[in-house]
Amino acid sequence: MIVGPSGAGKSTCFEHLKKHHGDKLQFSVSSTTRQPRDGEQNEVHYNFITVEQFNEKLAKKAFLEHAEVHGNFYGTDIEQVINAIANKKIPVLDIDI
Repeated sequence: MIVGPSGAGKSTCFEHLKKHHGDKLQFSVSSTTRQPRDGEQNEVHYNFITVEQFNEKLAKKAFLEHAEVHGNFYGTDIEQVINAIANKKIPVLDIDI
């Protein structure tokens, strides 16, 4: 788990880990209700979902953790971690404080 505020260098840390241990790691792609920024791709940078979809997942307890940040919702889907473990990889989570 890499934890820090936005802009702290979490992605840079992950890129370093990936460069040296990439065959052992799998990055967990968070779900968010915010709109994609320029260059962001669905299922690569985030899983972009609607508020309704987020609330459905929340009701099903499908998130390991979740938060509201600047009016948008973010969450780590349990399936991301299960998938990594099934692939014999170490799941790496990028969590904002």
